[in-house]
Amino acid sequence: MDSAVFGYIRVSQAEGEGGLNTQRRILNGYGLRDDRIFTDIASGRTMRRPSWKQLQDRLHPGDVVVVPRLDRLARNLSEGLRTVEELHGRGIRIRSLAESLDTGDDSPTARLMLHLLLSLAEWERDTIRDRIRAGVDRAAAEGRTGGRKPAVEGQRLKDLEAYLATGATVAAAARNFRVSRPVARAVKNGTYPGQS
Repeated sequence: MDSAVFGYIRVSQAEGEGGLNTQRRILNGYGLRDDRIFTDIASGRTMRRPSWKQLQDRLHPGDVVVVPRLDRLARNLSEGLRTVEELHGRGIRIRSLAESLDTGDDSPTARLMLHLLLSLAEWERDTIRDRIRAGVDRAAAEGRTGGRKPAVEGQRLKDLEAYLATGATVAAAARNFRVSRPVARAVKNGTYPGQS
């Protein structure tokens, strides 16, 4: 059986789908067609991902999996190393374009680079998580519960309520108070956060 080359891209839920387009373009530039690229929107902390599982089931000895960066494969040192070892045992290589790393290179330097890059990916994930947690804690200490700042609040909210009570339309209220129609409609219906 001839060896095949597949691509794998991943973003987390927090990153959203925009990053997938950039990663796909990188792999397309490498020569991979879209039908050879497997995509997940999932955390890099675990390898339990639907498209990754489909790709693993399709791989045969001699195949190569290309990723734009190693952290797209894994952001967990132990999971990443276990995955690379399992694939290596099956005769399958991972090639990371950004780091010019190929797991088929079994040299001590290549193994060191693999460990370092996966360690850095895990460190970055943990650092991001800690920053988010610190931001949430800081907001809670300041009495904020997260989410966007209200579009209208305080006296301005009372003025908008009074304006709508005169029979003004939602469209007119939105235009005059420079808020969206859904905000004006919620205020009119008495369902906007902060209304008493």
